[in-house]
Amino acid sequence: SWKVSYTFKGNKVEAENKITFLGQVKTVTSTGTYEIAENDDGSMEITFEFDEESDAFKNGTVTFEQGDDYIKLGGIKYTKADK
Repeated sequence: SWKVSYTFKGNKVEAENKITFLGQVKTVTSTGTYEIAENDDGSMEITFEFDEESDAFKNGTVTFEQGDDYIKLGGIKYTKADK
């Protein structure tokens, strides 16, 4: 299985990539900051600046969309987790 999660608090972000394969678990966690901006055409984008980049999480800007129970980062939809 493969699970990616983002936790946002203030302007801080914690990103976790957890892969389970044949009973083995590999977890990569990156922390950093983010900023959301609106473009001239009304579209939104989010810029990540991780303390340490990894293969799973890289610095940069992608498109951003937010709904009631989801966000889309670069076209990938993430559903809000129940806590």
